[in-house]
Amino acid sequence: MSQSRLTQRRSVLTGLLAAGLVPLAGCMSKPVRPANSDGTYCHAIGKWHSRKLTCTTAPIPSEQAEAQAKRFEAAAGLLTVYVVRKRWGDARNVVRLTADLGPAIVTVPESFVRLRLKPGAHKLVADWDEARGLFEVFG
Repeated sequence: MSQSRLTQRRSVLTGLLAAGLVPLAGCMSKPVRPANSDGTYCHAIGKWHSRKLTCTTAPIPSEQAEAQAKRFEAAAGLLTVYVVRKRWGDARNVVRLTADLGPAIVTVPESFVRLRLKPGAHKLVADWDEARGLFEVFG
């Protein structure tokens, strides 16, 4: 095979590859749903005709508070605990999280909560419809 034919073939393959991958670039990550007008957030599963929503009961923190939490910075004199909800089998439940019998924080799938606690031992309780989990944290 001649050099010019090989170069032409390579150019055609490169063009086809690029044409096939460009439409997929938008499918790399799922778009984030915006918060509802009342400040709550709903995680959606299913197709548009059978969509199920799992929603928070209170407004979610602002985008600035979320950005600050995602910097994962330590706070002097405090224990920082992150509870992350990201698992394929955890797509429907509203989980109520309490720290040391305090007020419940309602979480939905594909979300996280940052807790700032005093140093020492703490009990985190996660309640959902089918079960309850107890976690002890020391720090």
